[in-house]
Amino acid sequence: MPAFSLQKKFFLAFFSIAVLLVLLTTGVMHHQVRQGFDEYVTSAKIQRLGKVQSVLVHMYQQDGNLEVLRKSGAWADLLASVEAVRRDQFEPEAPPTNQSRWSGAPVIPPSPPTETPRNPESVAREDKAIASSVSIMLRARKDETPKESSIDTIPPYARGVALLDANGLFLAGETVDAQYAMFVPIRNPQKQIIAYWLVSRNGLAYDALGRTFVDEQFKGFLLMVAVAAAFSAFIAWLLSMHFRRPIAELQTGFRAVAAGHLNTRLDTSEGNEMGDIATHFNRMTAQLEAQETARRQWVADTSHELRTPLTVLRMRTEAMRDGIVPNTDEEWQRSIKAIEDMSLLIDDLQQMAKATAGQWDLNLQPIDLNKWLAEVAEDHKPAFEQAGLTLSYTPQAEPVYIQGDEQRLQQVVRNILVNSMRYTDAPGRTVIRLERLNEWARVSIRDSLPGVPDAALLQLFERFYRVEGSRNRATGGSGLGLAICQGIVTAHGGTICAQHSDLGGLEIIMELPLKPMETPAKKAKRGFNLGKQ
Repeated sequence: MPAFSLQKKFFLAFFSIAVLLVLLTTGVMHHQVRQGFDEYVTSAKIQRLGKVQSVLVHMYQQDGNLEVLRKSGAWADLLASVEAVRRDQFEPEAPPTNQSRWSGAPVIPPSPPTETPRNPESVAREDKAIASSVSIMLRARKDETPKESSIDTIPPYARGVALLDANGLFLAGETVDAQYAMFVPIRNPQKQIIAYWLVSRNGLAYDALGRTFVDEQFKGFLLMVAVAAAFSAFIAWLLSMHFRRPIAELQTGFRAVAAGHLNTRLDTSEGNEMGDIATHFNRMTAQLEAQETARRQWVADTSHELRTPLTVLRMRTEAMRDGIVPNTDEEWQRSIKAIEDMSLLIDDLQQMAKATAGQWDLNLQPIDLNKWLAEVAEDHKPAFEQAGLTLSYTPQAEPVYIQGDEQRLQQVVRNILVNSMRYTDAPGRTVIRLERLNEWARVSIRDSLPGVPDAALLQLFERFYRVEGSRNRATGGSGLGLAICQGIVTAHGGTICAQHSDLGGLEIIMELPLKPMETPAKKAKRGFNLGKQ
């Protein structure tokens, strides 16, 4: 099965979330509508039971109880009597019109009945009369067995309603689950509870019109879901296209880089995460382009540097073979010297490759730079004296420890000292100095005349760079020494730079991180604390 594209994943994600939210909202709205309508129906029932309640209060005042309602059909008769009075009062017959329905003339519809305000005293007398007649009629019944009335004989507002006595025992009405019903007390004029209404909260179960209304609302909700789903699909498609566009551009950019087009750049105008990604992409491609340019320059420089001694060696060998140059020991020594120079160049190239790749195999150990530099200076003093130069180092009063590879650091200092001895005019001098700067150890090696131009200071550590006047290999070297030194110092977590010397020549400054060393007092204290444990 093929994997979905990122655009399809975006679309499915947005669409699923939108549809889920629509369904959840619809379900909540439907539940709220149903619950609200249930509460409305229940409240309407309680309100319409007010007439029945008034009759019940008068019956209780006459008989002292409502036990007569336990008789068979008593509840239905009571409701029928109340409904008869209600129809007479609020549903009069339509008055006859003066036009025959067969005359062809338009029939004037009757005016809707209007409820005439009634005197509360007359209403009370009417309720009392209904109560008296119902009580007499019910007392005349011989059947004492309670019996639920047929649904057809019960008005809608009385369905799902039970009448309980003051003790909470069933008197009349329908069977209602008290757990899902509302208790409404019935009080006499003296505010005493004489009975209870037990009204079901599930009003829709007893109201066909209400169920029809809720069903129609549900159909409307389903239609809304369908419309919202279609709209969500459209919005999800637009969003997926919007989010895919920068990703597609990024994908195109990576393909271009993979094809070798390192000058590829992306638009960084978007002020969001995609803009940040595009910025980092451009930085990456710029670095790759610079590295590729440096690599090509490296190959070109390496080829040139190797070609020169090889050409000289070949020409001298051919001249000796053809008899142009005499086959003497002196000529053989020159050829051996050319081979040795080429071997040194190859070694330097290997060291430079390690420096470029950061693949130094360092054997890190604690080194006392103070003591170590003093030893290095003593080892190189004879060579400096032979060249007509002086080499000096003033030791520090206390040890200065670093974590380093002694062999590699010796290679760095030796290269710097050899360069200083090679390019310093006699009589001249070279001074080694060690300083402690916070968490760093600074080693400076400065010499006397001649110096280097200002422009050359920033190029001294570049590969194959040699200051004008020292390009002759006999005196100038391969041009890799300081570049190798920079790689070694960087591998130790330090820095190296060049500046003009106060002695008139060149000063090389190397900074390495210090390694905190335990003093004897600290060691004793640590041992004492361990003993206490």
